[in-house]
Amino acid sequence: MELIQQQVDHGVLDLHRLAGYIINTMASLCAPVRDPEVGALRNLKEPVELLREIFRVLGLMKTDMVNFTIQSLRPHLLQQAAQYERAKFQQILDKQPASLDNTTAWLQAAASEEASAVSARSPSPDSIGPVSTSAILNRAYIRLLHWDPQDHRYPETALMDRARMDALGRRLRTLVLEASVLLLTSTQCGVAVFSQQGFVGKLRQAVAVLVMHVLAVTRNRELTSLSSTPSPLPPSHIGERVQGFLQATLQGGPAKRSPEPPSALRLVSAELANLGTAFGRIVHFNRMVFGPFYAPILRKLLFPPGEAETEDDSR
Repeated sequence: MELIQQQVDHGVLDLHRLAGYIINTMASLCAPVRDPEVGALRNLKEPVELLREIFRVLGLMKTDMVNFTIQSLRPHLLQQAAQYERAKFQQILDKQPASLDNTTAWLQAAASEEASAVSARSPSPDSIGPVSTSAILNRAYIRLLHWDPQDHRYPETALMDRARMDALGRRLRTLVLEASVLLLTSTQCGVAVFSQQGFVGKLRQAVAVLVMHVLAVTRNRELTSLSSTPSPLPPSHIGERVQGFLQATLQGGPAKRSPEPPSALRLVSAELANLGTAFGRIVHFNRMVFGPFYAPILRKLLFPPGEAETEDDSR
């Protein structure tokens, strides 16, 4: 800095040579995604524009470094947060041993549903395999998206996530109804009308307004009856496809790429993918925190007293 100041004072500062040194340093430190922008700096000759662009790209590089640091620390921070929440919940459990009653009932209902689903898929009763603890948990979490707001037996281990789960449930019902209307319209109107430029966009806007009105005046149990109303492509059919997509998302885990939405849902695929990602993150963190509490409950549900559990879901 002293040398640069002396050169400025004597009017001999070679700005472009100095800028070349700065750009070379930036090129050696920047993320690969910034290479084109750093390279473009070499083509600038006007001093004010050159300095302005250097500072702009430096700002982007600073953001890249912050994001890289956050991503590097994220697993550690999540682990620390999970341990903290688990310890706090254990303190509550020590004082109130009945604090897992709702959680037990929630998992028991999911286990019964999963056992029924396995039986329905099995060609014969003798070939029914064991029910997976992961499948039970996945089914239990999906049930939270359809929880009756009047039911106060919400699982204690999911109370911290209830507001977000309820919001995702509302988004899910909106997507199911919207996809149903779009598919019905496509079937009834034909490709010629449905493929007209701007038609789908305008239809989605109209459907979104109608769906919001329906959700505002319709209660949860009424929506359930609406979903079972017979039609060529009923909402219940779309709901099953969405539920299958969410189950596949949870089975894939947080480290794997999200599954492709079914073709029947292609018109809302982007929104469905975003919903699945948000849902998966909540579920993953909840399992990190409360996995040790779920394991003994599932063990009692799936294995007779005294029988060793072969699958531990405390991870």
